[in-house]
Amino acid sequence: MRIVEMNPFYLPYNGGIEKRIRAICSGLAKRHEVFVLTSRLPGTPATEEMDGATVIRLRSTYRGNYNPPFVSSEGILPALSDIGPDVVDYHYRWSGSYNRAFFRYTGRRVVTFHNQFGEGTGLLGIASRMNDLLYIRRMHGLQVMTVSAYVKKQLAYHGIREDDIEVIPNGIDRRTMATDDGGFALFIGRLVSTKGIERLVEACIQYGIPLKIAGTGPLMMRLKKASSGNGNIELLGHVSEEEKEHLLSTCSYFVMPSLQEAFGIAILEAMAHGKAVIAGNVGGVSEVVGNAGMLIDPTDKDELAGALIRLWRDDEKRRMLGRMAYGRAAQFMWDEIVKRIEKLYMRVLDGSRTDA
Repeated sequence: MRIVEMNPFYLPYNGGIEKRIRAICSGLAKRHEVFVLTSRLPGTPATEEMDGATVIRLRSTYRGNYNPPFVSSEGILPALSDIGPDVVDYHYRWSGSYNRAFFRYTGRRVVTFHNQFGEGTGLLGIASRMNDLLYIRRMHGLQVMTVSAYVKKQLAYHGIREDDIEVIPNGIDRRTMATDDGGFALFIGRLVSTKGIERLVEACIQYGIPLKIAGTGPLMMRLKKASSGNGNIELLGHVSEEEKEHLLSTCSYFVMPSLQEAFGIAILEAMAHGKAVIAGNVGGVSEVVGNAGMLIDPTDKDELAGALIRLWRDDEKRRMLGRMAYGRAAQFMWDEIVKRIEKLYMRVLDGSRTDA
């Protein structure tokens, strides 16, 4: 097969969607011809080979200070025509130029829905819901992939046939049972209100629990102000993959009290290091954690504080949950997940799953 993975961003931008695309490319390039069609970030070449796939970057403009920014790329449809793919998998997100091009394209198509419906709060949440409502109507009859059963349920509620939606989760490359305990809780993610980060910082300050925070976002300055003079809170900003690996290997446990979460890839990465996790029981998180972690109501500050304190004080509980998390993470290995994605592409190509 000649396969195109289409997404407004790709490496060196390295979010959860980009990690999924890279895993697909690495797995399928051994047996198929794989392309990534994306925007051209500053300092990147127009074309390059990566993980066995051909990455084609289009001239683009970027607006706004959101992470990632809004992007508009030129020449998407002509690029698809030049490639002549058998299947295009569009990793849907906010980008008018990519959305328009994908829905005008007439070849075999798959759309992967990564985020929960209408993700965000305030004006951003309103805009997100309007955008999703606009484009979900155009997904009818297409093969849709979601990263969790929770997102599938949301899309079905908004009119997409359940038979047209297949749940194929995100994954991990490897598991590494880390036994080091550096004496700190860890959060990795965007510093936005939907991650519950402010409530987490407040609880850790109140109960004297050391917390390291890796990530950037609009709440950075507010968090710096809230934690000023408190030696227990470390705001690390953006960290490299090597630094992230070290943090995951040495933390006491991982915390992500999200208010919205379609899947929770950072949670899974912590589990793959054999770390106990505390996570908000929202969205698709329970599908990842199962009974191998502490699921809490992220809006209940007392419940969050209780979980933080219990794991901080109870070494055996931490170790037990870490072992359980490590075992559960084995269900999410990319090798097997990519095989499922490949089978879905084959069904779309051979006509057993066709566009309406």
